[in-house]
Amino acid sequence: MQKLIVYTAVIAFAGVGGLMAGFLMSNAEPAPDIATPVPLADQAAEAAAGAAERDPSTRPRVTLTQLDGSRAAIDDWTGQPLLVNFWATWCAPCLREIPLLKSIQDDAPIEGLQILGVAHDELDPVRDFVDEMGFNYPVLVGEFEAMAAAEAFGVELIALPL
Repeated sequence: MQKLIVYTAVIAFAGVGGLMAGFLMSNAEPAPDIATPVPLADQAAEAAAGAAERDPSTRPRVTLTQLDGSRAAIDDWTGQPLLVNFWATWCAPCLREIPLLKSIQDDAPIEGLQILGVAHDELDPVRDFVDEMGFNYPVLVGEFEAMAAAEAFGVELIALPL
């Protein structure tokens, strides 16, 4: 008799759980359409075009270290479209982006587009890596400063690559 009560209770809980799941799924947001991915170069051009349309005075006032050890402000690139890429030498997806960014810098789809790398790392490893990879765009470096810069740009979740 006790087994019958236990089985009945398990079936009842499963039924209620199934009804709850069905109710929740029927009220869920539809899944986004991801059938056609947009090429990264097109995404970069779209992002840069949107940035070019904004008032340059809205750029965050951020100053970071250049590879030569001097300081540079992101404001130094005011008046031209700027694509800022946050990366690190230890971030594998970031490293896969670099050849694409170099290619975009060479054949910029938007006149005057400047790519700017912001490395969340220590200066010496970044300097060595930039030399090895042959970057064709400027790189600024900062450990905690780079993450603060990302936040200044409105990034709420800090995860690389940005």
